[in-house]
Amino acid sequence: MEIKKSIAIIGGGTAGLSLAYNLTQIGHDFKLFERSDGLHDNGLGFLIMANGLKLLKQMGLHQQVCDQGVLIDEYVSHHKTTGNTSKTNIGDCLAISREDFLNTIKVNLNKEQLFFNKKLIEIEVDQESKKKKLTFQDGHTEEFDIVVASDGFHSDLRNFLFPGHPKQLVPYKEVVGMYKDKNTVAALQHQFIKFNDPESGFNVGIIPGNTDTVLWFIQMNVNKVKCPENNQEAIKAFVKEISNHIPDEYNHILNNTETSKLYLWTLFNVDLVESFHVNDIVLLGDAAHPLLSFTSQGVNSALEDSCLLSKLIINKESFELFNEKRKPVIAEYLYEGRNLLDQFIHPEKYDNFKVPFIQLSK
Repeated sequence: MEIKKSIAIIGGGTAGLSLAYNLTQIGHDFKLFERSDGLHDNGLGFLIMANGLKLLKQMGLHQQVCDQGVLIDEYVSHHKTTGNTSKTNIGDCLAISREDFLNTIKVNLNKEQLFFNKKLIEIEVDQESKKKKLTFQDGHTEEFDIVVASDGFHSDLRNFLFPGHPKQLVPYKEVVGMYKDKNTVAALQHQFIKFNDPESGFNVGIIPGNTDTVLWFIQMNVNKVKCPENNQEAIKAFVKEISNHIPDEYNHILNNTETSKLYLWTLFNVDLVESFHVNDIVLLGDAAHPLLSFTSQGVNSALEDSCLLSKLIINKESFELFNEKRKPVIAEYLYEGRNLLDQFIHPEKYDNFKVPFIQLSK
């Protein structure tokens, strides 16, 4: 009887949970370890684009996920300097809160395979057996044949494989928030609305996340805008100031957001690592290739990663195929994301502005 390789998934974000779901569908055993005590809404939400929706259909999750989010029909851009308003039909774009999305996947998983409050503190690779011994903060140890690192942007496992891999701080930060109000969601009418003021150094985006939740963000050029300290009182004061620069019909969204639902994000530019796998340790999603938020391809690329990796595992194919297929795609995401960042940081260089996300064909 053939013995299947044991698999550990480190991290319960989009990449980790979607891989767990795909492995469940093909009857492959695994254990998923998440460092926190549950699935949190840090990051608040995202856009699932055509490529991500296509994969959700293949996974059989499309309707479940769409029921939890809002399909976005139109991107509406208000440019302060020119006074112009432009509208772009989107199509095949779903806005959803991070919590709703992750929980939609989680309910399809066996709870006995999910382990929370499991912070990985050490990994040792036996050079003969190639087994990976994992040690967690609570003292638990266990060995696995395959370890999948889906532990996010600040991946400990990426650092284990590629210590000191450089990351460049960019002059850009984001404040994100979540506001609950059914009437406001209805008034948005399936639109992604953005107020662009790059000359002053900030943009404000507003998106419906579900039937009663609005997701919003403030993008700031820290060369032009004084960034708040990373505490909720300072962030709240900053949000109040920025809200004065958008129309009254929208500024109540920012002002009425609960302080506990405000987050400040620092972004980094990270080059591709040499390989997405070493000794059957595979990097997935943000752990493999952190993307700038401008792309809106973080969640979509995580789905692409997990679907491909699950096929390679079930077909017992080399993880080198993961490199061959994913690195060119991720390189394109990185290139386009950096262009969008440059467009925001240096608006004087551009006559025409791209739609601020990467939308791929179906």
